[in-house]
Amino acid sequence: MRAAFRTAASSRCRRVASNTRPGTFPGAVHLDYADDLSDPATPYAARVAPPELFARVMGEHGIGDDTIVLAYDAGTIPFAARLVWMLRYYGHDEAYVIAGGFPAWAGAGYPVKTDVVECAPATFTPRAHRSCAPRAMKCWRSPKAAAGRN
Repeated sequence: MRAAFRTAASSRCRRVASNTRPGTFPGAVHLDYADDLSDPATPYAARVAPPELFARVMGEHGIGDDTIVLAYDAGTIPFAARLVWMLRYYGHDEAYVIAGGFPAWAGAGYPVKTDVVECAPATFTPRAHRSCAPRAMKCWRSPKAAAGRN
């Protein structure tokens, strides 16, 4: 994931993105999905980082309990949606995906930056939502079974 952004209108707002190199939204900071946001203790890919690690990474990138997060990615893999799910899983509901991501931003002619942004540390408090927890999916053998008609 890459990028967090602070707007002039609101110091609570950050934009967070993935795989958008070489440029980003102005003021964006990079978060790497594999290195920063996954669980290093599991052999399985794409597992959410444990709460302490997730909180530390968010805080180091200036994302705290009162931050509004706007996530974006390159549009090829839905990392932004995954980040929003992770944030909501840990109780941070003020997280949204920017439609069209970085390609739409750059394609519309908005400014693109390559500078590294330094953010003041913030406090992120993880509070797991049971409603967002991954669960086993029920598999249906046929569309009729899924509709309740055998």
